[in-house]
Amino acid sequence: MGPVATVVLAAALVAAVIYGAALNRAAPSPARTVIKTAGLAGLSTVAALTGLPWLLVLALAASAIGDGLLAGPGERRFMAGVGAFALAHAAYAPLFLELGAWQTPPGAGRLLAMALLVGAASWLLAVVLWRYLGALRWPLTGYFLIILAMGLTAWAMPGGAGGLAITAGATAFVLSDMVLGIELFRLKEASSWRRLTGPAIWVLYFGGQALIAWGVLVLSAGQAG
Repeated sequence: MGPVATVVLAAALVAAVIYGAALNRAAPSPARTVIKTAGLAGLSTVAALTGLPWLLVLALAASAIGDGLLAGPGERRFMAGVGAFALAHAAYAPLFLELGAWQTPPGAGRLLAMALLVGAASWLLAVVLWRYLGALRWPLTGYFLIILAMGLTAWAMPGGAGGLAITAGATAFVLSDMVLGIELFRLKEASSWRRLTGPAIWVLYFGGQALIAWGVLVLSAGQAG
C-alpha cells in the first residue's frame, strides 16, 4: 500500500470513529453527512488505489452513497439509500464467486449457518417487521432477498484468513441491516434500546465492510502470487 492510500485509509478510519463515537445520534447536518460518508468513501478509494477488484470498489462506493442519502430525512432519500445498499450487496455476491465461493461444497457447519441465516431473516421479515412496513413491504422484501444472496455466497467462501474474514464481514453487514430494520420500524423514538442499536449498527456495518475489504486484499494477493 502506497503512502497516498495509507493516508486515505487513516482518514477513513478516523472519520468512522468520530461518527460512531460522537455523531451517530446527532441531528442531521452537512458536517455529519460528510463525516459519515467519508468512512466507506475512503475504503473505496483505497481499494481503487491498491488495484483491488472493481466490484469491491463499487460495493464500497455504493455504500458511501447510501450513507450520504440516509444521513438526511425523507422517504425519497430513504428509498434511494436502500437502492444504493442493494447495489452494494448485489456487487459483493459476484465478487465472492470470483474469489472462490461455491467452488467446493460447503461443510455441515457452514450449511447449518446458512440455514440459520435464512431462518433468522425470514422470521425478522415475516413476523417482526411485516405488518409495520406498509407500502415498503415489497421493495424491502426484494432488498432482503438480495442481502440473503450475498450472505449465503459469503458463507460458501473457502477457508483461510481471507475467506474467513469475508464470511465474518458479510455476516456483520447482514446483521447491521437486521438491527437497522428493527430500529426503524419497531422501536419508538424515545426507546432506551436506541442507545445500543445505533452504535451496534455502525460497528457491524463499518467493521463488516472493512473485514470484507481486508479479506479481498488477502485473497487477491494470494491469487496474484
